Amino acid sequence: MTLTLKPLMQFGLETIQVATMQAISGAGFSGVAAMAIYDNVIPYIGSEEQKMETETLKLLGEFNGSEIVPADIRVSASCHRVPVIDGHTEAIWAGMRAKPTPEEVRKAFLNFDPRLGKLPSEPKKP
Repeated sequence: MTLTLKPLMQFGLETIQVATMQAISGAGFSGVAAMAIYDNVIPYIGSEEQKMETETLKLLGEFNGSEIVPADIRVSASCHRVPVIDGHTEAIWAGMRAKPTPEEVRKAFLNFDPRLGKLPSEPKKP
């Protein structure tokens, strides 16, 4: 989520609301135990929401030379376990001070280059 939100920082990213739909594979379910979620949705994943809210602020924050200064953004997360075998989905709403047009957002995504240039596994175009 943070990699896709980083290009929006230039528009004064103020709020992030995210709802996740996480597969049963992330819960470590297998075999018969997976039947606990069959035809059901588990609307709360313990500590997952808090983790998304705090880690996002760290990842979008800045390092001042001695510590990470968290980003000044309000983050609200709602995490759900869904009966999907593999893969997580996120629905993200972002509020920005600058109110960019869809074309400005598109250009920000296309021109964004987060690469450090030193990591052997980093993609040329994330």
